[in-house]
Amino acid sequence: MQLLPIIAVGLFIFLFLLGVLLYLIFKPEKKNTKVQKRCPGCGQILEENWNRCPFCIDTPADDIQEVSASVPPIAWLVVRRGEYRGKMYVLSSERFSIGSNNKCSLVLNANHVAREQGAIQLRDNEFVYSQTAPGRHTYINNSSVRKSYTLSDGDIIRFGDSTEYIFKMIV
Repeated sequence: MQLLPIIAVGLFIFLFLLGVLLYLIFKPEKKNTKVQKRCPGCGQILEENWNRCPFCIDTPADDIQEVSASVPPIAWLVVRRGEYRGKMYVLSSERFSIGSNNKCSLVLNANHVAREQGAIQLRDNEFVYSQTAPGRHTYINNSSVRKSYTLSDGDIIRFGDSTEYIFKMIV
């Protein structure tokens, strides 16, 4: 049983180093962020000199959108204290819901937690926690969150009286 914490710490260090490696490989260029054109009709990326989408033909040049090609930050939640200490939940650009409902991304079996307590979403390259259950308590760094909070690497999050989580992020 004493090997379990050592294995969990080893796994955490391995995943952290893997995240750093992925960041170093795919980190976005600060100065020369490539701007791409994308067809709003079919979503295909277009060459710079194309004025019309060759995939769906019907899209006029005025409707073609330019998008920035950048890599979003990598983030995850790590159980800080409790039965599942060291367990990690990877966050993506999708909405990450938290609550007691089995349909939530993170299901909490604790007192004072709503069916959907809140959610974490990527907005403008920042992860933002939004409280969705009024009257229920979420604490970030021991301060109660009422509406939303922009998360930073190392923030400590607690939902109701449940387990604590550490927010980790590589930008």
